[in-house]
Amino acid sequence: MLVLVAFSISSCHARTTGKITDSITMTRVLQTALPFGTELSTARTFMEHEGFHCTPQTNARWGDRSHLDYLYCERSDGSIVQRHWQVAIVYYGKYVFEVLVTTDLVGP
Repeated sequence: MLVLVAFSISSCHARTTGKITDSITMTRVLQTALPFGTELSTARTFMEHEGFHCTPQTNARWGDRSHLDYLYCERSDGSIVQRHWQVAIVYYGKYVFEVLVTTDLVGP
């Protein structure tokens, strides 16, 4: 019975970011959900609840920027052709400073 209750609770969660298909909208939604000053642990919990796999990056590159500390989060949506999301939640200390997003389609 306990397993059924836990499954019901987890399956009821609708992803805030689940139907987004472009990086501009994803950036706006994430900046709203994780505004400047959000604790990094809260940001990680939110992203993992949204289905992202996250790992910390220290003194790393993102695009043409370098020496950034960020939480790197990625997720792929779809089946044959997948939308691959890459999100950098740049932090300073223990707090969100900036959200950067890229996406592309991956498939055969």
